Amino acid sequence: MIVRNRKWAGRGAGAVVTLVAALVMAFAVGGSPAHAAAPDYVAAPDIVAIDSGGLHGVVTQNYRLFNGIPYAAPPVGELRWRAPQPVSPWPGVREARDAGPNCPQATGLGGLRSTTEDCLYLNVWTPPTLPADGRGLPVMVWIHGGSLQVGAGSMYGAAPLVSQADGDAIVVTLNYRLGALGFLAASALDEGEGVGDYGLMDQQAALRWVQRNIAAFGGDPNRVTVDGESAGGISICAHMATPSSAGLFHAAMLQSGPCLAQSLSEAETAGDAWAAGVSCAGPDSAACLRGLSPDVLVDRAPESASVVYGNSFLPKSPVSELKAGRMMRIPTFIGSNHDEMALWVWMRYGNPLGARLEASAYPAVLKTQLSLDQTEVDRVLQEYPLSAFAQPA
Repeated sequence: MIVRNRKWAGRGAGAVVTLVAALVMAFAVGGSPAHAAAPDYVAAPDIVAIDSGGLHGVVTQNYRLFNGIPYAAPPVGELRWRAPQPVSPWPGVREARDAGPNCPQATGLGGLRSTTEDCLYLNVWTPPTLPADGRGLPVMVWIHGGSLQVGAGSMYGAAPLVSQADGDAIVVTLNYRLGALGFLAASALDEGEGVGDYGLMDQQAALRWVQRNIAAFGGDPNRVTVDGESAGGISICAHMATPSSAGLFHAAMLQSGPCLAQSLSEAETAGDAWAAGVSCAGPDSAACLRGLSPDVLVDRAPESASVVYGNSFLPKSPVSELKAGRMMRIPTFIGSNHDEMALWVWMRYGNPLGARLEASAYPAVLKTQLSLDQTEVDRVLQEYPLSAFAQPA
């Protein structure tokens, strides 16, 4: 099912997420809203116990929030570019009021620059009240976008979702390794753990955490929907083709994120070239890479990041698995966010502090930015003449 969210144009990404989340979570529940039976509700506690210790969260009139929950061990030192490891339990009750640090990334749409590798944290939003009969609520796990290079779970406040009177749900947002730390596929790092897909393995570790722990927050581990936009949608498509992700979620929503992945051979060629560029070639390349400062990994990061297939984690191309009918068979909702390209046009040509798009350059920009041939450019110029708009951007 493909949906154009024209009705919600101008209401912001949060409104769109609210719309599609309500639709799919009701679908995953079986077609009826969570309040259909109208059970009695009780106040949700501000302290919960999970498999690694106690958590003290925040309860307000509209939501309950547990921030900054570690779901895996810090991927630092020898754990850099390795599969996520279990988190160490903590004694007593851990304060869960503040979000964990963003994974390493440059300043951009994801926020301020970060070089903190201890970043594998998630956040749990719930309604302020829960069904008195103990019925578990459906769960949405949000995987953020950002070209697999920027972003964080804490960018997305889920209060509008969990406070809805006509559809209770629990929402989990998460961080995962980005850029070089999350998706570098240098051959020296190929140790049989899914080289190049460390960020995907983080997401899977978070989904396993949800299966083990979401019941403690009032959620139903058998009604988990994954939802993601852009890089989040790309990630979800990969999980739908990843054998070890089977059973960790039961419905999927892909927003503006196609099935894209790079072959291991291509990824390792690019990764080896990048490693050589930061003086980490030769027999000690792996140790050299693990010894690089986070500043180098952020400031000299590869220009792009990609999901990798052909390794032990994601053996086959998601596109080929889709075409062959071998994808995970679950309810799936696919769509594109209305006017999303406007953000990229504004950043490149509409920003008052940046370069301006001149009328004379409009045809050439259409051809290069949208990869069109001249016949297609002519058709676009006819449909979208400059005379119909205030400025070329």
